Amino acid sequence: MNPAADVRTDGWPRPADAPADLVAAEALGRVVNLSDVKRRFDPQLVQTVVDHMTLGDELAYAAWIALRPSKGRGRQMLNQALDEGIEAVENPPAELVRLFEHVDTVPDWVDWDQLRRGSIAIWRAGRFVPICLGYSSIGFGFSSYGGTKALNFTRLLIDEDRAGARMAETLRWVAAVTSPDGMRRDGHGFKYSVRVRLVHCAVRFGVGHSPKWQWNEWGLPITNTDLFFTTSKVFCANLVSALELLGFRYSDQEKEDIFALWRYIAYVMGVPDDLNHVDVADSLNKNEIVLAVEREPDEACRILLHSLIGYSTKSTEGYQPIPMWLMGNMTHRQKIVMSYGLLRQLTSNEFCESMHIPDTRFKYVVKAASRLIALKEMVTRRLPHDDTRSALATLRDVKAALAIDDDEKAIASADEVGRAIQKNEADLDTTMRRPVKL
Repeated sequence: MNPAADVRTDGWPRPADAPADLVAAEALGRVVNLSDVKRRFDPQLVQTVVDHMTLGDELAYAAWIALRPSKGRGRQMLNQALDEGIEAVENPPAELVRLFEHVDTVPDWVDWDQLRRGSIAIWRAGRFVPICLGYSSIGFGFSSYGGTKALNFTRLLIDEDRAGARMAETLRWVAAVTSPDGMRRDGHGFKYSVRVRLVHCAVRFGVGHSPKWQWNEWGLPITNTDLFFTTSKVFCANLVSALELLGFRYSDQEKEDIFALWRYIAYVMGVPDDLNHVDVADSLNKNEIVLAVEREPDEACRILLHSLIGYSTKSTEGYQPIPMWLMGNMTHRQKIVMSYGLLRQLTSNEFCESMHIPDTRFKYVVKAASRLIALKEMVTRRLPHDDTRSALATLRDVKAALAIDDDEKAIASADEVGRAIQKNEADLDTTMRRPVKL
């Protein structure tokens, strides 16, 4: 890989380790319909969204590169900085200091009371939250043509012997960051996010140095746009939308609170200010742009989704939102059909068609259940109720099942990521095209 210049011809800083001949963002293979999208939306905003498809988290990446040679000592410095503050670390690399200067700076727009309200608003929906996270959030995220390619390289969400741990890791992170006060400086969500941010750097390094990574097709591994889409659309907007489709009703204020929470989560995860959303309307607008300029999902995307469906119907690992008395009396095929129905009801027909999700009658079961949930929700909201108590009770169950407080051990290590990428390079072409057997 050739050393890259500091500044590209379009004026943006060139990502570290990117090839010198990396094309401009609008020339990436993953970018489509650009002229048409610029006519439909603010062209400057569209260009910003697209430009960030070749830009990444340089702040965290520089810190990870600086810590990488020291391995055990590097992890020790990171943990000490998280637990005691960067000032407690003896002779930390300047790159690590700069990273913590960023994450330790709380933006003026953060209202801790609002973020706490956002947490309660999410989890007052109880055991339905993990269901929506699994299907409408994580499942939908696999439709991102460029954003999924790094996942295909690692296979951590394809192979059944590793998919369970990595799925639990994702749910564990979401539960941590969306817990009340979880994103305060001493919260598990904050510490978890910084650790995950550095794991993203390990993925970027391993994937980006693979000769099979197609830079001019997919852009940078884990781009700013991918991270924005994941936080703002996949785990925020889609979660709220799915819960409403199930029958829950959120006020405009509750939605603003939830989106404010995810705005701060995105900030700590490294989403730049010019890309991060500022409110509900801004999030919906920017994510519509992302969807409009992203190439349609391919077979590699579908492999991830169908692998998730296959794993989730075979395993009982971690928190089980669907009662075991029901799951235990269903055949494997019935569980597959149930997953198809949930996806059909909680996402969209367009998404399901593009991801080859069959249209099953189980979606009508979900619709009927949604009517009952909506009726219960209407009655509950009119009577005295305690959202905080309901939210905290659900979180206790989720945390107990997922061992959320042991976040450091739960996160995929940089070494694990590197080994996975090296192991899978040989048969990567087959992996990204093979049909999935359910």
